[in-house]
Amino acid sequence: MEAIKNQKYINMDYRVVRITVISIFVALLMASIYFFSKDNLIFGLVMPLIPVPFYLLYIIFKYPKIGFITALFCNYFAIGLGRYLPAPLGLTVDGSLLLTFIALIFSQFNHKVEWKLAAKDYTIWVVVWAIMTFLQLFNPEAVSREAWFYAMRGYALYSLFTVPLVYLIFNKPKDLNFFIHLLAWFTILAVLKGIGQKYIGLDQWENRW
Repeated sequence: MEAIKNQKYINMDYRVVRITVISIFVALLMASIYFFSKDNLIFGLVMPLIPVPFYLLYIIFKYPKIGFITALFCNYFAIGLGRYLPAPLGLTVDGSLLLTFIALIFSQFNHKVEWKLAAKDYTIWVVVWAIMTFLQLFNPEAVSREAWFYAMRGYALYSLFTVPLVYLIFNKPKDLNFFIHLLAWFTILAVLKGIGQKYIGLDQWENRW
């Protein structure tokens, strides 16, 4: 009897979720149509995409490995897309890695995270290197603090995040196979883009860049 009652509540919860999702979708669709009618193409295209970041956030907190994969995609596409979109897309890599770490910490409530897996020599050297890089911020010969911020991300910050995450959540043979296949597809895309630039030419955004 108790099981039937619990199932009834679960079905009711799913019904509420479905109604909420459909209502939000219809509202965003109506808003998109409104902006299109006002010749506001950007807002018309953006409105249906508003739920996407929230859904991605939910997925990352449920499966932190998705956050790491998202960081790989951001790392590959951010610089190129930056020529078309006037936004600091490079920071999406930092955000994805940081979010994955936070999601991994919160996942401790559902299942135990084997933090000791990250206690490797390589991790220690990465931490030492990150500390040395951080101390460069106080170097009296430093020319620009802003230059330090952008440089240290690639030289130290990404390694500081990536190395422990690989040991913790991306450490199985199937993960390595996935990474190799992903790099293969990235390479094919780069080759196709290069062929297009050589035989078709640069587009207006690339020429401006």
